[in-house]
Amino acid sequence: MATGSFRCCTTHSGALAVRFAEQALDIAAGAIRGVACGVIGTAAVQALLLAIRLAVAGVPGAGTLGFVALLLAISQIGGPLLVLICGGAAWWLFAQDQQIWGYS
Repeated sequence: MATGSFRCCTTHSGALAVRFAEQALDIAAGAIRGVACGVIGTAAVQALLLAIRLAVAGVPGAGTLGFVALLLAISQIGGPLLVLICGGAAWWLFAQDQQIWGYS
């Protein structure tokens, strides 16, 4: 008799464990999905703003540099390298004698 009642308890707790595991997986999937959307959304906004700034400043290849910025921002390792894109654009503008926007 004790074996039968033990089997009943393990079956019930097994179903409870499966339900808990499914809820935990749903929560984890939602968290991962939210982080991924946040990373890609932030990277897209950063790249778009950088491309607009470069285009307004008159830097050639602003769209290409914006795409490179998007790839660097998505990787999250290359995020600090975005400064090199802005610095390179500033160096190019300085070399073209365009230190002040709107004046040649």
